[in-house]
Amino acid sequence: SLPKTIEDAIIVCKRVGARYIWIDSLCIDQSNVADKLNQVKLMDRIYQGAAATIVVLDSVNAHSGI
Repeated sequence: SLPKTIEDAIIVCKRVGARYIWIDSLCIDQSNVADKLNQVKLMDRIYQGAAATIVVLDSVNAHSGI
């Protein structure tokens, strides 16, 4: 089971016809500090290649939804 906000983002992507979704907390190994730091350094490239970016500005936590 995924947090509501992630489920909502997946639904949005499906509705607009996106085949792929990047979710930082799932795509970056959160338990590996070195890998996480390396990935964070590449975020400009990751977001540059995005067709769209979903940002939830007013949310209590990942379970609040979009």
